[in-house]
Amino acid sequence: MATITEGLGIQQGWFEEMEQIAKRAMDELDEVSGILTTVGKEIREEDLGYSEGELSVYEKKLLMAGYTIGSMAQANKVREIMMLKDLHRLIQKMKDQAESED
Repeated sequence: MATITEGLGIQQGWFEEMEQIAKRAMDELDEVSGILTTVGKEIREEDLGYSEGELSVYEKKLLMAGYTIGSMAQANKVREIMMLKDLHRLIQKMKDQAESED
C-alpha cells in the first residue's frame, strides 16, 4: 500500500516541510482558516513564485477539501479506537461473568 505522498507523487520531504510550516502557523494563529491560508500562500509561492494577494476560490476549495478529508480520517480513527475499547470492555465483562459462574 502506497503512502499518501507516494500516491500523489509528492516527495516525503515536501510533506515534512509543509508540516513544519503548518506547525509554525498554528503557534502564531488561532483560527484554522488562517493556518490554511498561510500554508496555501506558502505552496503558491513555492510552485508559482508569488504569494501576494488573497487566495483564489479554487485554492481555498482545495485547502478545504484537504482539511475535510483529514478531519474525516481522524474522526474515523477515533471511532475505531472507541469501538476497540468497547469491544475490550465487553470481552472483559464476558470473562468476568464466565469466571464468576465457575
